Amino acid sequence: NTSTLGSPVFFCSSLGNDEYAQKAKTDLKNNNVAIVSAQIKNSTTGVYFSLYDSSSEPIFDANRIPKLTSDILPKNIKNYNTVCLISGVENNIYEAILEAKKVNTNIRFCISLSGRKSVEEVLPYLTQIDILFCNKKEAVALVQKITGITKAFNVKFCLDELHKAGIKSM
Repeated sequence: NTSTLGSPVFFCSSLGNDEYAQKAKTDLKNNNVAIVSAQIKNSTTGVYFSLYDSSSEPIFDANRIPKLTSDILPKNIKNYNTVCLISGVENNIYEAILEAKKVNTNIRFCISLSGRKSVEEVLPYLTQIDILFCNKKEAVALVQKITGITKAFNVKFCLDELHKAGIKSM
């Protein structure tokens, strides 16, 4: 989406040597996304699968995605404007991005949650997140973790609580 607005976008991840990697490379190229620092592994590319109900809420998700480590990050990450993570990465990636934010305070740090399991992983970094992408179930799980309250919440309450936790945009 960002590349369609004319901004330069770079893909940084791990790819296998399978048909999923070839499809990803083709799609990235067709959408003007440059591939930087992609590890090519002699294995399969990570795959995420979700089923959604009629209200667009996920009812099932499964993945075959290895956690990524900071060796995939480009050395000049501090020169980027926006860094968007899809959760499911090792802590050292979060730490490397936060170090880059110390050098370049204009970096926007975005996280896209990938299932309720990823909530635990982002908790230590909440105050550093500029933009959070999540569905309602992920938002509820996150708010339950930060408030200690286990009841279900409406969307407005979740947004208010996440904003109080320091997230600037959701």
